[in-house]
Amino acid sequence: DPCCSEPIAANGQQMPNPPKSSDGGRYRDTAAIAAIAAAQTPSSASLSRFEEAHVGYPIDALPKDVFDVVNALQEETKVPAELAVQGVISSLSTCYGYMIDAEPLIGRSNIPLTVWQMSSALSGDRKTTISSAATRGVKQASEEFRNNFEEHEKMTIWLSDLTVEGMANMLTSAPGCTLSNGDGAAQLKGHAFSKEKAPQTCSVLADVWSGQALSQARAGNRGEDSRFVPMPRLVIDLSTQEQFLAEFMGSELYQSQGLGARFLYYTTQSLQGTRQITLEQVLNGTPGVRLLGEYHEKLRSDHFALLERWKFGGTRDRLVIPSSLQAKQLFVDAYNWCEDRMSTNGPYRGDPFAQRLLEHSIRLAGLFACFRDTTSLSRLEISANDARSAITIAKHHLQVYQALRADAAIDEETRLALEMLDFMRESDKWTSKLVNTYASAPFRGKAKLVRRCMTKLVEMCLVKEERCDRAGPLEVSDIG
Repeated sequence: DPCCSEPIAANGQQMPNPPKSSDGGRYRDTAAIAAIAAAQTPSSASLSRFEEAHVGYPIDALPKDVFDVVNALQEETKVPAELAVQGVISSLSTCYGYMIDAEPLIGRSNIPLTVWQMSSALSGDRKTTISSAATRGVKQASEEFRNNFEEHEKMTIWLSDLTVEGMANMLTSAPGCTLSNGDGAAQLKGHAFSKEKAPQTCSVLADVWSGQALSQARAGNRGEDSRFVPMPRLVIDLSTQEQFLAEFMGSELYQSQGLGARFLYYTTQSLQGTRQITLEQVLNGTPGVRLLGEYHEKLRSDHFALLERWKFGGTRDRLVIPSSLQAKQLFVDAYNWCEDRMSTNGPYRGDPFAQRLLEHSIRLAGLFACFRDTTSLSRLEISANDARSAITIAKHHLQVYQALRADAAIDEETRLALEMLDFMRESDKWTSKLVNTYASAPFRGKAKLVRRCMTKLVEMCLVKEERCDRAGPLEVSDIG
C-alpha cells in the first residue's frame, strides 16, 4: 500500500548510512501524555496516531538523491535530521516553486510547488546554520541575477517580515518570495498578527498558499497605489521554540482560519552534547563536501535559468509538471485512503490537514521531480517513485500535526504535572517536600504548585496517594 504509515525506501533498496534522526518526542513519558491526549479528543484512534508521530522522520522514504543531500548536510552542520530535511525542502521550493506548478489531480487550478514549514528546536540547535547551508545555491543565483541586470537591482526574493503589504510590494517585481527565519515567534506575533489585523492576515495567507490572486491597497489612499499579484508564490520556512509551537497549534485564530494546516511541522530532539568533530573533518571537511558542491551548483544554475525565463522569456506563464499514469494512481489511492478515514466517526473527520494531504503530497512530489531532472525542465514528469516518497512523507506530517493538536489541547497544569512525574521517576523522589527541595524550575521552592501537580497526577490515575498523616508532606507512588 503506497499510503501506509510505514517508512519505505523510494528505490526499494536500503539506504546507506542513514542520518541520525531524533524521536521527535516532547515528553519522555509518551504513554502518559498519549493517554491524556486520547481522553481529550473525540476518537480513541488519536492515541495510536500520537504514539506514531513520536517515531523518527521517515528519512529512508526520501528519493535517493534528496536523501544523499540531507545526509551530507547533516554531517556538515550536525543538526537533527528533521532540520536538514526542512532546509533542503525549503531550498527546492525556493528554487523551483516560483516558476513551476504541478498539474492538479482534480479541478482546473494548478498546484503551486511552494511549501510552508515550521520546526521547533532548542536555542543552540543551529537552526540558522542549516538554513544558510541549505540555501547557498539559490541565494547565489538571486545575487548574480541582480548584479547582471542593473534595472533589476531592487528585485529581491527574500522577505524580511511576514506582512501582506510587504509581500505584495515584493511580488510586483519578483516571481516569488521566501521568508526564512529562525525566530518564527517574532514573525507570527508581529504587527500583521495584532488582534485587529490577524484574521485578515491569516485569511490572505491561506489564499496565497493556494496561489489565489493577491490584491493590496496602501492604507490612507483611494486605490491609486494598489498592488495586484494574479498568481502569488510564497515560501515560508520558520523555526521556533517548543513553547511557541504549542501556542500556535492551540490558537483557534490560526487553526480556525486553516492557516495551521498549510504548514509541514518538524519536532526534534536536540543533538547538543553529541556533536563532536574530528581533526580529519577540520582539515579535509566532511565526506559529503563534493556532493553539497554539486547540489548548490545545480540549484544555482536552475534558479538562475528560471529567473531569466521569468524576465526575458516573453511570458510570465509558469511551467506545469504532469504526473505519470502510475503516479496518478498513487495519488488517487492516497486521496481515497484519507477520504475513508474522514467518514462519520473516522479518525480524520473534520481534520484540516487531512483535507490537504493530497495537495501536500503533490507539492513534495513536484519538487522531487524538479530536482531529479538533469536535462530539460520542459520535459519534467512526476514519477511513481516521486509520488510514493511524497505520500509517505505527507502522511508522517499528518501524524505530527495530529499529535501537536492533541498536545495543545492539554492544559498547562497537566503539562506541568507530567513534567514533574518525569522528574519523580528519574530521581525516585515521591514526596511533595523532596520535589520542592530537589527539582529544578518551575517546581523548586513552589510548594503550592507541587501540591497541585501531585493532586492532578492522582486524579489522572498515574500515581496513587500513600500518605497517612494529613498534616505531613503529600506522598505518592507510581502506578506505572
